Amino acid sequence: MGQKGPLRWRSGHGWLVLCGGEEAEEVHRMALARSAPGGYVVVVMAATDDPERAQRYERQYRAWGSPPCRVLTLRAREDAFQVAHARLLLDARLILIADGDVRRLLEAFFDTPALQALITAYHSGAVVLGIGAGAEAMGTWVLRSGWEETLGAWGWLPGAFVVSHYTPEAARALQAALHQRPFAYGIGLAEGAALALGPGDQIERWGEGEITVIFGARWLDRARILALHPDVVFVNVEENREADARALAAQGIPVAVSFPRSVAEAIALIRHLTALFSLSRPPVLEEIEELEAARRQTIPERRPRVFCAIWKDPWITFNAETYAHDVLTLCGGENVFARRRRRYPLAADLNPEAPARPVARDDRYPRLSEEEIRRAAPELILLPSEPYPFQPEDVATIRARFADTPAGRAGRVRWIDGSLLFWHGTRLRHALRILPEVLHGAFVSGDEAQD
Repeated sequence: MGQKGPLRWRSGHGWLVLCGGEEAEEVHRMALARSAPGGYVVVVMAATDDPERAQRYERQYRAWGSPPCRVLTLRAREDAFQVAHARLLLDARLILIADGDVRRLLEAFFDTPALQALITAYHSGAVVLGIGAGAEAMGTWVLRSGWEETLGAWGWLPGAFVVSHYTPEAARALQAALHQRPFAYGIGLAEGAALALGPGDQIERWGEGEITVIFGARWLDRARILALHPDVVFVNVEENREADARALAAQGIPVAVSFPRSVAEAIALIRHLTALFSLSRPPVLEEIEELEAARRQTIPERRPRVFCAIWKDPWITFNAETYAHDVLTLCGGENVFARRRRRYPLAADLNPEAPARPVARDDRYPRLSEEEIRRAAPELILLPSEPYPFQPEDVATIRARFADTPAGRAGRVRWIDGSLLFWHGTRLRHALRILPEVLHGAFVSGDEAQD
């Protein structure tokens, strides 16, 4: 994995060049100069099949004295399975991925021999120049329709959104997306600007436009923290990066790490913090302990089978090894995906028949197909306000989307305050009071309970 500061990218002997827009002659010339002798220049038309654009690239590269220029048009995913297309990519010295519709580009290449050939060519020394949508596909996620929709991309820059044609409006959309994915970062590429990532951790800026890098909220400003000379820094496994915690500890700063995965552990954490600061027993702790004891003594007549969505496109939920699951169970619900583990890659998670690979990664938040959700037959669907920002207005849409489930047929789709499920600490007292009523109320009536 190549790395320069916080930027990381897929290892290879070639260059990955991310360009913000079409009009960047200097970028094309630099890409040619960095490409190895021999081989073709291949222009990939997958985001668009505009013949005039392809012909323009052919004329330009011929004028610049490039080797033969070939156009590879992928109008559908089936085209990416043709052996001749994969061979053409393998023989290329420079592969230009043209701008256009990024969704179309991703769908055309997804899990195909053409994508594997593209990767192999880069590993062998080819320059891969992504223009607009071609640059965005190299990130981990792509923004669509502002921040309301994100698409999974190739992941060649782990944790990164790549945004081409970068404008103030695009900057606002990127900041909103990073609010939802605070571990991520964004690269904004203005027209005519390119970020070139090479072997040996080389990183260069080509072209005339600006390149903007924005980090999510969970990237700590270590220098600023050190300047405060804190007595202790509190970090959470799910909210902060391990690299930041280790770096602070290496500077001699005491770092307290929390990772409660149950109500009992959350209460123990409150007790620990109280003792750490030599505080008297706070009334809120007593209230939480009383509420927890009362909930454990209460046996609900019926536990609704619950699907709780924490993301969509793809749908994501949590399993039994999470704090949210324990809160849901204690308050009287049954998590229909309690035993479901996340599988890697995404294709294996969404399709049990697809091969999965063993990886040492967090498997507590599985991604689901809509068919799998329907098979689970939830009686209640919860739409929390975080981490995905579901709104009360989404209830009707989701109800219609899952109209063939018990929850959809009975109108049992509920929007809730996400802090009730995901904020451990003193917020737990509100969860233990409010969520039992939500879960019990699911069987009072359908739409009336929502009103």
